[in-house]
Amino acid sequence: MSTANYKPIDNPAELKRIYREISRTKPSAHFQFTKIPDFHPCRVTYWSEEEGFFLVQYVGKEASEKISAMSSLAQFKGDQAFFNSFLLTSQILFKAQFVETDLKQGMKFSFPEKFYKIQRRKHTRVPLTEFVPAQAVLTLINPTDMQSLKITRRVIDLSMGGCAVRLEKDDAALVKKYNKLQMVNIQLGGLSLTNPGVIRNVTGTKIGIEMDLKNQIQQKKFAAFLLQQLRTILDDPTITDI
Repeated sequence: MSTANYKPIDNPAELKRIYREISRTKPSAHFQFTKIPDFHPCRVTYWSEEEGFFLVQYVGKEASEKISAMSSLAQFKGDQAFFNSFLLTSQILFKAQFVETDLKQGMKFSFPEKFYKIQRRKHTRVPLTEFVPAQAVLTLINPTDMQSLKITRRVIDLSMGGCAVRLEKDDAALVKKYNKLQMVNIQLGGLSLTNPGVIRNVTGTKIGIEMDLKNQIQQKKFAAFLLQQLRTILDDPTITDI
């Protein structure tokens, strides 16, 4: 693996924080055996530096087929696999040796010796559970006749640069028609933020919105909320950046 575009992670404190984040959040990843070109989507389900190994499970549309065929992976025992894992705060790359498979636990790999980091986004994206009162009122515009429509939906993740909003069953067709975003109002308990926004992506289940917070007072309140959420998720009160 060429490290020209990657930053090696050598700071013990940063490594400890990353291990803690992986253990608590069970992040998604892709892995690829060095001998074959296919990338496999997975999720890290167990992570232990002390025990010297971690476990992953297949995810995605073909997960059930791949799980049933895991016994065929025995041929790769001892081989290296390249991992690309997506954390809340960064994207990390590492290699690990394949140990064995278990139909219940998944695939077992030896603990990586070296980690590299890519900063995925300008802002850390913080997921919100159903226990966090967060909703967005979206003012959408139909560019054909300039008619507007307001919908209120649950916010599922937030950053200083935008948010992702959960769509309901028939929303995809609605957003296809009203495909311009005039304004977004995010309500977080007692905190309310209103800002222009841009639709960046739409899937069957969510809409990604980019925002540019201009008001400095709102920025500080928003940052404080996100920082507290991230500290809670990672159980780490020492985090200072969002």
